[in-house]
Amino acid sequence: MKLIDFQGIPNTDAAHQSGVVSSTALTLLSLLAAGALHPNTKFVRFCVDDADLRYTVQGTPPTTSLGRRVAYDSAVVLSREEADLCQLIRATATNAVVQIMQYKQ
Repeated sequence: MKLIDFQGIPNTDAAHQSGVVSSTALTLLSLLAAGALHPNTKFVRFCVDDADLRYTVQGTPPTTSLGRRVAYDSAVVLSREEADLCQLIRATATNAVVQIMQYKQ
C-alpha cells in the first residue's frame, strides 16, 4: 500500500483516541484501548499536542535524538504497516499528547 492511496475516509468503527508520550519509548498501539488497530484500518493519522516528539517505524526504539521529529501542532499519516511498528518518545522535557484517528482509505 502506498501513502498516495490515502483518501481520508475515516474508519467510523474505530474510536478517536489519545495518549500521553513521555520520556520512555512506547508503541503507538499501546496508546489504543484495544492495544491494536481495528481490522478495517489501512491508515492512521496522529496529531501532536503540547510538545514535540520523535517516532520510528522500523522497530528501532526512538530516543530524544533518534527518529523523525514531529513538532507539536503537526500531524503524521502512517500506513497500517508503519503504525503497527511505530514507536514514540517525547523530544523535550514536556510530555506530548497524540490524538489518534484511524482510516479505511
